[in-house]
Order: sequence, then structure tokens, then C-alpha cells
Amino acid sequence: MNVISIGSLLERLVVEVSKVSVLENRKAAEQKKENPDKILIVDWDKVSRGANEMKAGLINEIDARLKESIESGKYDYIKIGRTF
Repeated sequence: MNVISIGSLLERLVVEVSKVSVLENRKAAEQKKENPDKILIVDWDKVSRGANEMKAGLINEIDARLKESIESGKYDYIKIGRTF
């Protein structure tokens, strides 16, 4: 049984997609300034690239888990009660 569920991976993917969006928007806004802070742009670019790499890894893991579930015809999971 997979301890990390597909749902958990999807939640992490949403976070990484959001990070990339925020960072890329900040970068673009800074680049449009008359005197952009190049160090800040480089820092945001590094963090954005890391988030993109994490995003790609999560997508690959989700794909692998879904393929495994489809091929085996089953998906083992732990039912978690939500508090909201």
C-alpha cells in the first residue's frame, strides 16, 4: 500500500503550481520596473526553477501511481476523516 496517496500528491502539486505562478508574476513585475533588482529576479528564478522541478517530479509520480492502479485494477488507500 502506498503511504502517500494520489490525493496527497495532487495537493502538493497544487502548492507547487501556485508557487511557480506567484514567483513568475513577481519576477515579471520586477522586470518591468525602471530599475529592476536583478539579484531579486535571479533569486526568484532559482526558487521558481526548483518548484518547477518538484512539479515535474510530482506529475511523474502521479502518472506512475495512476498507471499502476489502472493496470492492477485496484487502488489501496487509507480513509482519512476530514475535519472541515
